[in-house]
Amino acid sequence: MLLNQIFPAVYKRGEGVLDQIGEFCSLYGQKILLVGGHQALAAVQSQVEESIMAAGLNLVGVHWYGGECTWDNVARLVEAAKEKEAQVLVVAGGGRAIDTTKAAGYELQLPVVTVPTIGA
Repeated sequence: MLLNQIFPAVYKRGEGVLDQIGEFCSLYGQKILLVGGHQALAAVQSQVEESIMAAGLNLVGVHWYGGECTWDNVARLVEAAKEKEAQVLVVAGGGRAIDTTKAAGYELQLPVVTVPTIGA
């Protein structure tokens, strides 16, 4: 199987970067599903929502990734994204949340925008 990936297409960091996430997501789709762990979502959800709305995009839902990177949690995220008709997955959190969402994005063939909240 031939797999074509661009990694990372864009890497941004610094103060105010979350304010740009809506504009960045607009390059890939209009319907955004925000995914993450409880603490990560509490830390960034309001700022991400504001940026998404400011860019004229639709936040179709917020989804807890499940706490562990398992195939069951990937499957639940895939179903949630399909149900919400998501076009872009935005994930906030650490490695487990990001890996779970990347696996779901791969299965769905959707772009994944990561917002790491720990310095690992």
